[in-house]
Amino acid sequence: MAAKTEPITDDASYERAEARASELMNNCSTDAEREELDALSDAIDRYARANFEVFRVQTDGPDHLEFRLDQGMSTLDELERVFGGRDAFIAYMTRQRNLDDATIDALVTECNIDRNKIDKEFSSPPGWQDIDLEPRLSGGDSKCCDSPIPDWRAELTGIGRMLQDTEWVRV
Repeated sequence: MAAKTEPITDDASYERAEARASELMNNCSTDAEREELDALSDAIDRYARANFEVFRVQTDGPDHLEFRLDQGMSTLDELERVFGGRDAFIAYMTRQRNLDDATIDALVTECNIDRNKIDKEFSSPPGWQDIDLEPRLSGGDSKCCDSPIPDWRAELTGIGRMLQDTEWVRV
């Protein structure tokens, strides 16, 4: 059953929805509250994309996984398992290879990721540029979480670059 939320029709209702979503993010204990948070998130996203220029930026699947990793919604271990290893994950995150249907299905079912957020053409050229950026914490508040989020970027770029820069010699 979908949760009912106040429609977002102007900036004031947008701000109220953001405030309620913020409350729920820090204290979401029931299924009804989780459903309300999901509904609010969708409504906030729709309003922001339609009304704020900054949200009209083209994004793709790697951007979405980057966001999930930054927010602690996914882990490197979880995503690497779904991708079948670190090399395949790095190839996707650096936009060298897009997803196949089986990986998309696994991300949707095993990681509860919306298919529409990852089943897209790449919006940036191949490379490490997006991963090299510092994490973008919501609201700029580095104290927003009870536990620190692991630095997945350093781990991924360090190991990934070693794999990319090393010429493997078969004996």
